[in-house]
Amino acid sequence: MRHSLAVGLWILVIVGMFAVVPSPARAQGGGDETLPACAGDDLQPITEIAIGLLDLINRQSNFTVAPLLDWRGRITALEPPACAEGYPIYLQLRLAADELLIGALLLERGGESTQPAAEAINAGATALAGLRFSLSTTVTSSGGTPIPADQSGDLTGAEVLAAFEAAGLPFDRVQMETGPAGRGAPRTEIERITFGLPTVFDGGTGQILVFDSQTAMSVWLNYLFGLDDRARGELLVYANVIVQLDAGLDQATARQFRTVLEALE
Repeated sequence: MRHSLAVGLWILVIVGMFAVVPSPARAQGGGDETLPACAGDDLQPITEIAIGLLDLINRQSNFTVAPLLDWRGRITALEPPACAEGYPIYLQLRLAADELLIGALLLERGGESTQPAAEAINAGATALAGLRFSLSTTVTSSGGTPIPADQSGDLTGAEVLAAFEAAGLPFDRVQMETGPAGRGAPRTEIERITFGLPTVFDGGTGQILVFDSQTAMSVWLNYLFGLDDRARGELLVYANVIVQLDAGLDQATARQFRTVLEALE
């Protein structure tokens, strides 16, 4: 009872910190249907924050409140994008950040079970990954031409590997996997490709996971964020793909993998 009350108080504190922000169309007295479709430039600030928060989760072994407060300040300073899909996406970003902050607050309390904190962090991380996926499939191109939902975010494992190869990234021992990944991993991917990382001492590995829906990707992300830092390694989330890299891979090389992946169209 004491723990539940404490959690409730933290939620009230965090929710109270956010002012209610009306959607741009409603602020003008209309409905969201009166707004134009979103273009890439409209949602770029939200995309950058979502990527930044995912990077923070991937790389921060000691999850703390301070950096999350900094990110929340950036979100609070944003104006909701004045386009049709902008306001729901903006709200999704805020709610995901709230979940992460609640988890960090619970961790810093100490002396209590870490399960509620882990659940909040996993919920926030999964929501962020889903947001990252939806940003790649619902926005329009920077030129303003709408991208049909069934023609975007459709990368294949072969395309990702080809990009890594063209960039000269260090990997070998590529194998298309058809069996389960082990460790109780889900089977919601449509492709799973494993590869070796020769620069990692004593045989590092990585894998490419390809999905056909946001829901399928979220199942895998929820599983991955439940692993410890060593087992999870470095996660690169882009479009309909997750690339998991060995925790022993140096950060400079991991950033090169990320840069190449995020340059794909």
